[in-house]
Amino acid sequence: MTNPARIDTDDIRSRLPDPALAAAFLERLPADDPGLIPLLAAVRDAFEEKSVRKAARKAAFRFEQRGFVVPEEPSPEGPVLHRAAPEEGEPFAFLSAVDAIGVRGVLLGIPRAPSGVELGVALVSDENGILQYAGGAFSKKKSLRARDDFLEEFQHVVPTTPEHAVSVLEGAHRTQPDAPGGGPYLQARPWILERVVPAESPPVLELVPEEAVTDQPFTDAMAARLLEHEILAHWMADPREARALSEEIREAEESPIHLSDDQRDRRIDEIIRSWIREHFSGPQRKRIADRLDETAYVLHRLGDEEPARLACIAARSLEAGETSLDVNPLLRAMTARTLALFQAGAGRAAGKGESDPAAETDTDEDRGSSPSGLIIP
Repeated sequence: MTNPARIDTDDIRSRLPDPALAAAFLERLPADDPGLIPLLAAVRDAFEEKSVRKAARKAAFRFEQRGFVVPEEPSPEGPVLHRAAPEEGEPFAFLSAVDAIGVRGVLLGIPRAPSGVELGVALVSDENGILQYAGGAFSKKKSLRARDDFLEEFQHVVPTTPEHAVSVLEGAHRTQPDAPGGGPYLQARPWILERVVPAESPPVLELVPEEAVTDQPFTDAMAARLLEHEILAHWMADPREARALSEEIREAEESPIHLSDDQRDRRIDEIIRSWIREHFSGPQRKRIADRLDETAYVLHRLGDEEPARLACIAARSLEAGETSLDVNPLLRAMTARTLALFQAGAGRAAGKGESDPAAETDTDEDRGSSPSGLIIP
């Protein structure tokens, strides 16, 4: 089907006879032609299978990133196309996924009389506050351009409510009011808060049913599956802080005291457990739990509902605290990733000028000072 536009929307089931073919078709549907949206809706409505529904949500999201959306339900006249919020006079907001060190992008637009948009674009850190903030009143045309620049700058961007976006800004600002972007944000903050009330609870709780995460134990297998997702591919314990742990493990492995293999392994395991309990203290656990809730929201909006559910379960497990017998599976897996990084570095031949794994890790300040697409036109 090299030309999807030629497919008759009234004859979908004969052209796409099974769900697997329909899902594959939607995954490859180009999002640069809004004329294909009626076809997307027709395929979606012709199948009840979850695989097709998920592929349709992802395809709709690609169109939405281009400024178009697919209606929830088809009308007798066919799907109605409309541009995204800036041209409709409605507030709009987008968020990028949270990265491995808690940094993400925020875009917020609120209509401003007589015909402009109050636009705010930010790079925020849940540890170091608002790293960058640029804002002001702009025309709809310029706000659309800024939105497109934002969507191109970050991976895994999803639309959200203004209330959600403002809660992210407020949370970062409370964390570090003196951050570099805090001053510019304070200038816009009174006007924004007069019009938008920040969300009081994680918005993902409105998407993932409570019964899907309540009383669900979070296991090592769940942690492994969650960290396999590309959004969490770089989540790990901070290598700069785990250096001491790596050195302690190396010393235990090279200890002159004779220990059996089992005794040595138990000793190393206890060293790791002790470090995790000490390093991931209450505030740090809360921060990671919040990151998981925000990640779950992004995953769900992208159509990845099972990883979103796992992220919610992981967040609840962190809030529950450690047991006396074990450490949290996600924290253990993140720590194992960091130790593997050190082991890989140690395994390389000495004297070849290999860089330090800890030194290669970006800090929030590095991210905040790097060039970005946050400058508003």
